[in-house]
Amino acid sequence: MVIILYTSYRSRAIVLTPEELLLLDKEAVYVDGSIRKVDGGYCGGAAAIAFNKGELYYRKGSAHANTTSNRMELTAAIHGIRYLNKKSRGDKVYLISDSQYVIKGYTEYRHNWVKNDWETRARQPVANLDLWHKLIAEAENITVMWCWIRGHDATAGNIEADLYANHFADRALATVLKRKREL
Repeated sequence: MVIILYTSYRSRAIVLTPEELLLLDKEAVYVDGSIRKVDGGYCGGAAAIAFNKGELYYRKGSAHANTTSNRMELTAAIHGIRYLNKKSRGDKVYLISDSQYVIKGYTEYRHNWVKNDWETRARQPVANLDLWHKLIAEAENITVMWCWIRGHDATAGNIEADLYANHFADRALATVLKRKREL
């Protein structure tokens, strides 16, 4: 099992095992999003789980109605970056996600999106622009190492983030279903 570490927007990859990453004397946050289908739409949850030297010491999650999987992945990344922003003392920090949408979006695609006035190569507006703006604003003052890891690959941090995101997706679903019953 490996983590592919993107260190620049040109995606120079460094491969680390999760054990190597957790032993680094750096801040590390695993993030994940989750969704549930409900009556033709989706609700979801987003979670950030922070580790330092292998110890879990921070969790942040949120529940959202009427959303998408990519919005939940971005929301989770924003939770993680906000936390890292508070903790960073000029050191490199690590954001670990199983979402290539988030990792490649930030490290590769966003530079062209900005150049193309926030349009894709197909000349379509970039989806989730509000969240991309938030993520970029939060990440601009810290040195983030954007790490992609295969989802559900038996890495404790990824599994914990997934479970926490699922918890919030279930809460969102319960809230939506309760509102529908009350109508």
